[in-house]
Formats: sequence, structure tokens, C-alpha cells
Amino acid sequence: MLPIGTLGRNKYRPYITFFLIVINLVVFVYQMVVQTQGMDNYLGFLYSNALDMCSVGVAPVGTVVRNGLFSLFLHGNIPHVVFNMVFLWIFGPHVEMYLGHRAFFAFYIVAGYVASFSQILLGSFVCSPTLVEGQSLLIGASGAIAGVMGAFLLLKANAKVRTLMMFNIPFIRVLRGVMIPYKVAYVSAGWFLVFWVLNDVFMAIFGSGTNTAHWAHVGGFIGGALILFVVTMFKPLPAASPFPELDE
Repeated sequence: MLPIGTLGRNKYRPYITFFLIVINLVVFVYQMVVQTQGMDNYLGFLYSNALDMCSVGVAPVGTVVRNGLFSLFLHGNIPHVVFNMVFLWIFGPHVEMYLGHRAFFAFYIVAGYVASFSQILLGSFVCSPTLVEGQSLLIGASGAIAGVMGAFLLLKANAKVRTLMMFNIPFIRVLRGVMIPYKVAYVSAGWFLVFWVLNDVFMAIFGSGTNTAHWAHVGGFIGGALILFVVTMFKPLPAASPFPELDE
């Protein structure tokens, strides 16, 4: 299932969501430029700016904090950045509207840190001299975006998510791994988000041979939901509209 929108229109202008998307895309374009200068140069760039899981507890705290921040804006390939930005654009504006611009920016960064260190603490990654170069690096906005999704679950569990239903063609050699869209459906945000995070929990525990930081997704999701829960103690949740398709 690939979310492509939420039901209804939203007149709110999510400046921070838009800013984060632009920064992620600009940084990714810069990554591609650096990559054209040779793989050694590109790996040097990544090790200088991305969070190296093997450096935590060894490198200075300031370096870990700095690289942990920069890692939230680095991506591995085009699908990685595109899918992340789609999720951010769909769920981010609703959380930003509730929290406000500056608070949403702070929330996003904190959720990103929570996600990264969840992966370090809970993941089964083992540092060793035999690691492939770059394998210990943790990059991507998905952990922070998972935090946004966790917050969205508390805010609008009953909202309808416009979802592109897809199926895989695993046995046709030429099309192996290709996802084919076949239907647009409206799914409850609660069901969609719970399914999404449970899938990551399953993959984190039983999956193998994947470069996806599943515990970062789970940690970010739970962290984002908990942060928003604390905020709701001081700021009431918005009232659910009986006609969301008219005024969202």
C-alpha cells in the first residue's frame, strides 16, 4: 500500500514541511554531484557527514550529534528520497498545523534522533573489521517521518488515507520485484499506520539481509506518538470534523 493523499482539502500552508522537503531534495542532488567525483570521494563525504553507528561511544559527542542531524537529510538513492518525501508531504502538514511551525520543526528533529538511536540500541548490527564500506552508516529521513506518522495516528486516527493498492510480480524474471498499481482505496489512517508499524516490527525481528533500518522506523513512530501525547496534556486535540471532505 502506497499513500498518495488524505481525504479532503487542507488550506493550511505547511511552510516547514515544504522547507524540509526542499532541503532533502537539494541535499540529495548535491550527493549525486559528489558521487560523480568518484566512489572514494563519495564515501569520504558520507563518513564525514552521516551517523556512523560504530562511532557512537568512540567519537566525540559533538560529532555524533552533528552527524546524527545531517543524517536526517541524506539518502541512498532516488526511490529512498522520493518515497520519504511522499510520506512527509501526506502526513506532515496535519501535524505541523497542530503543533505550529517552529514546534513542528523541533519535533521532527527530535523524532529523528530518537529513531536513529533506537536503531543503534535495538538493532542487531555488529561492528567488525570485515564490514563493507558504508555499511555502518545510518542515513535517511524515514525515522523522523515515522515520528510524524506516529503523531498523525494520535491526531487523526479516523481520517481516510487515499492509498494506491499494489501487488508484486515475484516470479516473472524480467519484472521481478516490480510493484504494479491496480486500485485506489480509502483506508482508515488508524488501520494504515498500525499495519505499517507492525510490518516494520515484524521485519526488524524476523527480517534478514535488508539495509532498511526497521528499528529506526519503530522507534521514531513510538517516539513521535509519545511526544505528541505529552503535548496533548497542555494543548487539546483538534475536534474531529463530521464532514472532513469539506473542510480539511
